Amino acid sequence: MPPEKIDKSNTAFCDENTFTVFRYPNRKLFITGSKAYTNLSHIAERIRKGERMIALDRKTGDDITDYVLAQICALETSRGDRRYDSKILLSAVSSAKEETRVKIREEIDD
Repeated sequence: MPPEKIDKSNTAFCDENTFTVFRYPNRKLFITGSKAYTNLSHIAERIRKGERMIALDRKTGDDITDYVLAQICALETSRGDRRYDSKILLSAVSSAKEETRVKIREEIDD
């Protein structure tokens, strides 16, 4: 069931150029402004158009923006998109939060 109300007071940044995505336990992604389910490719398109995104876990309310961005990178790389230079990815992996690495491992294991 889509969320009825959005509390943006806990977001890292928030303005008219920011959209909020909820990730449900079943892994579905929901964009609150358009009140529609979406996918990683659509989120990536919006980001490339200059919009900013904040992603929240619907169950816990945790900010999972970094996790969703990592998923977008992984998806596009698996499709043969080579826009992500290995130096950038190595830097990201070496400095990534443990929480993000754990979530990515969980996704791979599922």
